[in-house]
Amino acid sequence: MKNSNVATPREDYKQATPRWHMIEAIRGGTETMRKAGKTYLPMHPAEINTGYEERLSTSVFTNFYSKIVKRMIGKLMDKPPAASEEAPERIGQILDNLDLCGNSIEVFSRSLLESAIDDGLTHLLIDHPTANSADVTTLADEQSARPFVRLVTAKEIINWDSEIVDGVQRLTRVHLMETVEIEDPEDPWFNKTVPQVRVIRPGAVEIWRENDKNEWVQIDLLETDFEEIPLVTLYTRKTGFMTGKPLLLDVAHLNVKHWQSNSDQQYVTHQARVPILHLKQADDGISNAAPEIVIAPNRVVKTDTDGDLKYVEINGKNVETGRQEVLDIEDHIRRLGSEVMLSQRPGSATATARALDQSEADVDLSAIAGDLEDALNNMLTWLGFWIGEDNPGAIHTFQDFKALARDEKDVETLLKMYQSDALSLNTLLEESKRRGLLDDRLDLDTEIALIENTREFTEGGDLAA
Repeated sequence: MKNSNVATPREDYKQATPRWHMIEAIRGGTETMRKAGKTYLPMHPAEINTGYEERLSTSVFTNFYSKIVKRMIGKLMDKPPAASEEAPERIGQILDNLDLCGNSIEVFSRSLLESAIDDGLTHLLIDHPTANSADVTTLADEQSARPFVRLVTAKEIINWDSEIVDGVQRLTRVHLMETVEIEDPEDPWFNKTVPQVRVIRPGAVEIWRENDKNEWVQIDLLETDFEEIPLVTLYTRKTGFMTGKPLLLDVAHLNVKHWQSNSDQQYVTHQARVPILHLKQADDGISNAAPEIVIAPNRVVKTDTDGDLKYVEINGKNVETGRQEVLDIEDHIRRLGSEVMLSQRPGSATATARALDQSEADVDLSAIAGDLEDALNNMLTWLGFWIGEDNPGAIHTFQDFKALARDEKDVETLLKMYQSDALSLNTLLEESKRRGLLDDRLDLDTEIALIENTREFTEGGDLAA
């Protein structure tokens, strides 16, 4: 019989853990990469501990990964998710403070995307208070009793089970590892943090904690009205049911390689700057009686007739080779991140190559935006179920990223078509609006009327006068 308990993670969870740890270390920057030590910056053969510690403490991490993710989310959220006009007022109020922490649907979606990109998947748990409906007598009670949404990362769900129902795979059990604060009996001034496992099943939630004997025991059972587990999953790189890989895993590995190569380059460059003094055949008065030799102006070093004193420097080719390797890794990261997320150097690619990179990146972004929309609408269905709203409306995300390329040639072409009467003013403004050049709130009919009025005023000669 296996020695497992409610807090034992699944095997595929264990396999994913090293990838998540690497992303977390990268996210933390130089401080966490140094703290990880030999995990991501191995010690060289024959390198002594003091030398390694010095190299580690002076190495600086360049966080390409976080920059790419930030720009990626920035583009995905250039036009944030918005509820449809038919969404009920109460749904709108919930979306304005989705997690009861003051975060709107826009802010919450940013965190959702970041978690999904880092881990390959993330979850939305539709949670609810435990108070009885009879206790809701005031507006404040109603606000506290409403459902809310909790962001649950892939790292928090350590175990699960599922079954096929009508051809659809559905969860039957989820183990959520969390930490809670409880009173410390030994210190009345501070609380202590303890691990807790929340086991969620259709219609019930179990709370498990360790007792004084380090045994996991159930301490509470809460009943719910849900016939299914109210958990919605957003994937960015799905590998199976409830599993995934970090979307930019290759970028993360290259960023670690850059950290290692840059550390080596920094060390080699330092050695090149500090040449080694080589003393050949010094007389006994120097080599034996005076082990420390002072090299300074107005000083003389004495050797025998065949002696020599000179500096030995590292070959500059080694430094240049290392420098080129660092630059090659950076270029590789830029290619993987694509031009959308990390700007390429001017002239580093042809216009055709840039267009192909842009097109591929747009497809990926559109797919993520579409999956985000599906996840948010599934969340909306759960919220509607909780408040008794059969038609909670819909949430829409922007997915036409190809229109946001804002290529100068593209805009110039549209303008020339308009000037040659091959394109109407209304279509020109519509395309400009679609590309994000004009505010979405701009009323095109009003704008066209203003343009026509200006033309009439100018052609009448009053402006010139």
